[in-house]
Amino acid sequence: MNLESQHNIVNADLEWIKGQLAPEASYIVFEHNLQGRKDSIFSKSLRVYDYLEQKKYSWQQVKDGSLFREYLVIRIEPGKEEETLGKMISLGFPKSTVYYLYRAGDES
Repeated sequence: MNLESQHNIVNADLEWIKGQLAPEASYIVFEHNLQGRKDSIFSKSLRVYDYLEQKKYSWQQVKDGSLFREYLVIRIEPGKEEETLGKMISLGFPKSTVYYLYRAGDES
């Protein structure tokens, strides 16, 4: 996935995201249901964005308006998936956030 350096929000869905993932990279995709909620994983007040900048991880925000979902797609180092996921979860995502982990080389 060619993650945007300017971090514009892309309007797409989860299937589009999955089609963009490079097989040689690992990714964490956070999904958040916006229906009836005021919080957003796009909020710059979340500490996760400082962590992403510090680690120099590429990321992209994706919004699916038809399903009222938003996604944060983060390209991470292969082999450090669980460690990175644990750290990111601890940085204050809303409790309703779901995550998907895509490992380098996975065919799923």
